[in-house]
Amino acid sequence: DAGIAQSCGSLGMATLRNDQAAGLALLDKACALGDAYGCWNTGRWYIEGRSVPKDETKGALMVDRGCALGYPHACATFGSLLIEGVAVKSDVDRGLAMYQKLCDNGQGYFCHQLGSMYATDRAALADIRLPAPKQVKRDIAKGVRVWEQGCTLGSLWSCTLAANHYASGDGVTKDLGRAKELYERGCDGTKGVQRDACTALGELYEKGSGVAKDLGKAADYYEKGCPGESCRR
Repeated sequence: DAGIAQSCGSLGMATLRNDQAAGLALLDKACALGDAYGCWNTGRWYIEGRSVPKDETKGALMVDRGCALGYPHACATFGSLLIEGVAVKSDVDRGLAMYQKLCDNGQGYFCHQLGSMYATDRAALADIRLPAPKQVKRDIAKGVRVWEQGCTLGSLWSCTLAANHYASGDGVTKDLGRAKELYERGCDGTKGVQRDACTALGELYEKGSGVAKDLGKAADYYEKGCPGESCRR
């Protein structure tokens, strides 16, 4: 009643279980009062028709407001709506630019997402970590550059994905030295461990690919990559 946005959001969530209309009215009020997360979360519900009647147009407006209020996930969701032309006029370039802005502002996760949009093989099996909208023209080299940007920001999956392309020469000039450097960032442990990067390093040292063959180092990296296939190796 005092107009505190997050209180309206919390009350709306609690009310939604027993009185959907009243709960939604409170969630709408929370968004209008400036609850950026609430705008994004409730907007997604409307877009997906999850827990509430599906209303893509209303959902898009709420997500857009969440972005205007500064919530990064809301900007990314609205960017995806623009790319796919859901509830808004399709504008692929603007949608991609929104992701790039998030990436440039230090949001490594969204560098990972954007790189995946550019570089992922559309014919490959869909992977939740690798979004590939059909509206985005595939450009592996651009995707790898964005992944490298994400790697610098601490997105370990970005390190591994970029390294994979340098190791195989897929879409970029083959460069095992650069692949090793990126794999090492993904496996170093200071910001966590991306186990696929550790396993790939083990392979480089086991085979002597771009490095001096060293089975001891290979075993150490495989152990860091365990559990998974690298335990057996």
